[in-house]
Amino acid sequence: MALGLLARAHESRGDADAALACNQRVLEASEAYGESVIRSFALWSIGIESWRNGDRERAIELLKQGLQLAQRLRHARTAASYLEVLAWIAAEDDKPVPAAVMLSVAETMGGAVGNYAFLFPNLPAFHEESDQRVRNAIDTQAYEAARQKGRSLRFDDAVDYALREG
Repeated sequence: MALGLLARAHESRGDADAALACNQRVLEASEAYGESVIRSFALWSIGIESWRNGDRERAIELLKQGLQLAQRLRHARTAASYLEVLAWIAAEDDKPVPAAVMLSVAETMGGAVGNYAFLFPNLPAFHEESDQRVRNAIDTQAYEAARQKGRSLRFDDAVDYALREG
């Protein structure tokens, strides 16, 4: 837990390398001891940093693994956070409809319980950029339909959608 908090402190200061090193140690320790909750935070953080460093495949793999873990834990806040980041990647990968659906799911799910992506000052800009990219890529009707679909998905259906489309 202490290493996880230290990683968050490094992330808040903008020291991605130190945060990544701490999160990697958290991931290794949590896997070795079969711990799930803190491992889910480490997977999310490492997934974001992998994406930001250009390693999309690793990022998607880690984020989907973490999303599945959040599903097993029935932890909506963590799932919303994973869906948010998978939406950012989908938007950047020119998948505007899946991105819009996942952004909507993350907002809907996170509206009730929160979303970790908005706790860090450097991350909300990715949400805005992704939403704008999606709006520019599809017409208003398609955007609204995708948003409605996202709002209508239940927890397990949202996870299945992201695992398939993300």
